[in-house]
Amino acid sequence: MGTPELWDLVVRPVNAVQAAEIMLGISPSAARLLASALHATSPEADALLFAVPRMMRSLVIATTIAPERCHGEVRGPIQWGETMSARAANAGDPMVFVCASPGRAYDAPENRVLVAALESVRAAAAAVEVGRLKHRDTALFHHIRANGSQARRFLEHRSLNAIPRVKPQPRDLKRARSGTRRRNYGPALLVLDRVGEGFSGDDLELVADEATATEHDVVVEAVRHLRAAGHPIPGFRVRGGALVAGPLSYRHHRTRHPELPGGLAVDGMPVEAARPDEVAGALRAVGW
Repeated sequence: MGTPELWDLVVRPVNAVQAAEIMLGISPSAARLLASALHATSPEADALLFAVPRMMRSLVIATTIAPERCHGEVRGPIQWGETMSARAANAGDPMVFVCASPGRAYDAPENRVLVAALESVRAAAAAVEVGRLKHRDTALFHHIRANGSQARRFLEHRSLNAIPRVKPQPRDLKRARSGTRRRNYGPALLVLDRVGEGFSGDDLELVADEATATEHDVVVEAVRHLRAAGHPIPGFRVRGGALVAGPLSYRHHRTRHPELPGGLAVDGMPVEAARPDEVAGALRAVGW
């Protein structure tokens, strides 16, 4: 359980890719790829894609009034100024009318939230489906491809395809969270919340090997021990390619920075503990 606990000790907001790189000993590109794969197949993404058909039946729809040129029929209040100009351009044809026609508009704050959530799933799947990865015949990759395709099809729906695929503004999120149809848009909000977090501790635990998980156990035990001894150890922040919390610093043993030592250190001195039960003795050995 050390990996989720260590992730919880990281102060937010945080660059999740950098933090994962440090904790797992992987490259930035691998961390970004991992984030995309986990997002595209996350429970939140699955729940959103399952819910979209129901959500589409309850979209927020605004009514807009737009001028429409008609011939021989009237489809709304006649705009006489525009009508006379249109007739003048058509040899005085008395059958030409310009009407204020009502129409449906789907570009509402709640729908922008839905589109942003679907786009995040589509983009995450597309980021994984590159190079030789697209030829991987695995359940994970089939899951990624299926979710990406489904998100893309939903975005092409006539009700959503004209809505800009942009990051929703705070007021859009607030409207989706507090509006009368907030329950309908809940799955989309959860996906966007996950985008902001990047990873969860459970995500990282899934990909941490045994040696990595043990390292994380050691770091968490060191924080517990020092706090119990009265030392005010804060949360970890990403600094200089390491997770730093007061006197503690941690880098995965497979650090990508050869000039910087991997493992746990206190005041720059290595804490030589291979298991959590060795932490107390290792800290005493360096004066803590």
